Amino acid sequence: MHDTAGAKPESFSDLLELLSKLRLHEVSTPDQPRDRTALQERPLHSSMTLTVAPRGVADFKTIQEAVRCARPGARILVRPGRYEEGIILDRNLEICGEGSREEIVVESPDFHCFSLQSGHVTVRGLSIRSVGACKGNKRFGFDVGQGQAVVEDCDIVSDTLAGVSIHGPTAEATIRRCRIHDGGTSGIVFWDQGRGLVEECDIAANSVAGILIRTGANPVIRRSKIQDGKMFGLMVDDHGGGTVVECDISGNAVAGVQLLGPSTTAIRQTRIHHHEKAGVLAVMNGEGTLEDCDIFANGTGILAAEGGHPILHQCQIHHGTFGMFVRRRGRGLMEDCDIHSQARAGIQVTEWGNPVIRRCRIHDGDNIGMLVRDSGVGTLEESEIFAHAFAELGISEDGNPLIRRCRIHDGKKFGVSIQPKGQGKILDCDIFANAQAGIAINERGRPTIRQCRINRNGAEGIRAHPKAIGSVEGCDLTGNTAGAWFLQSGCRLQSVDNKT
Repeated sequence: MHDTAGAKPESFSDLLELLSKLRLHEVSTPDQPRDRTALQERPLHSSMTLTVAPRGVADFKTIQEAVRCARPGARILVRPGRYEEGIILDRNLEICGEGSREEIVVESPDFHCFSLQSGHVTVRGLSIRSVGACKGNKRFGFDVGQGQAVVEDCDIVSDTLAGVSIHGPTAEATIRRCRIHDGGTSGIVFWDQGRGLVEECDIAANSVAGILIRTGANPVIRRSKIQDGKMFGLMVDDHGGGTVVECDISGNAVAGVQLLGPSTTAIRQTRIHHHEKAGVLAVMNGEGTLEDCDIFANGTGILAAEGGHPILHQCQIHHGTFGMFVRRRGRGLMEDCDIHSQARAGIQVTEWGNPVIRRCRIHDGDNIGMLVRDSGVGTLEESEIFAHAFAELGISEDGNPLIRRCRIHDGKKFGVSIQPKGQGKILDCDIFANAQAGIAINERGRPTIRQCRINRNGAEGIRAHPKAIGSVEGCDLTGNTAGAWFLQSGCRLQSVDNKT
């Protein structure tokens, strides 16, 4: 994974190729070399509080020596200084910095700075620096393979791998008020059923992901900032899980959230903003649920492709280029969401994309409300589209959506624009108060329009250009400024049981 870090994708195809490479990378724990002398049994120190300092008066000069001699349950106070060592933890202990964490540095090019192999350990108030790159070693800053770790108020960096790694069915970590940054791959990686809590942390400027969750891991991430990464903020892959609550995910170079493969991840009450490609990117069957999130100022709010299937409830998606873009057989379910102020389209569906949009408001965009084109399909139902600069709904080039029980109104041009080869079924909808025609059907457009109320539009109810085909059945076309119809010569639109 480290070899691909920084390879910023320029196109969607480049992005898919890069993600394929990342998926092939298996997280593996490099062996922690053991200092056999350091691990030899020594008499346990009689005191339950031990002090460590590289110089001056203290019980020990190194942390590992204090750990080796500490009784289970002991407290180790670490005084300011630089400790060039890797520390193996195998019993219940508390290790606390005594002073400013910037002045208490644990650094190692050869080992994980801390490696928990058993027991319950609290580490608090240290700067942890894994610097293996200088020797070609790949090491974590803090590796939790077994036992329970509490890591608080620390500053953690690894220049080759993740700052913190939690893996294995018996591994659990609580990471609280830490700054985890500039990782060679990720800030934190949970994998192989690892569990834990990340709370009130600042996770920034990591090479692949701020937090990576995969292979059955199931952490809780709460009230944390995940920002300014070189690729992704949160990345979920290969049956990862987890719950993300009240976080701020921002400024990551590619996407705020990457859903890659099946997952049970739930993201709630989180701000996802200012990402160049997408706020949420769901590809390669990527799954996950977002609820009550604020997704804004991204290139695309939600991008689903290659079977990606994000599920959104009660989210706000605004001030981007696209609100939701579904392509290349992407799917997705969006319910009770508010999508507004997009530069190009509130929702765009292409290339056999097939989302379901239900009870949503799509409004006040600079161009079009929803555009379905290039063989895109999808279902829009019980939703409201209004106040866009061009058209509320556009269908073209074999786009074939199902639109039913929707309100399409107050557009600054057309309510519905059927462009060449556009299809679609528009059923039981209210289409009203648009500045031009309620529905405009261009050459070779062939929609099916049934039981709709098309009223009070600024021009005709329905305008059909030459070679337009399709059918209008059982609709109310009364009360439009220029009448019910404008049918140009050569139009083959069928009209059945309409009220004019």
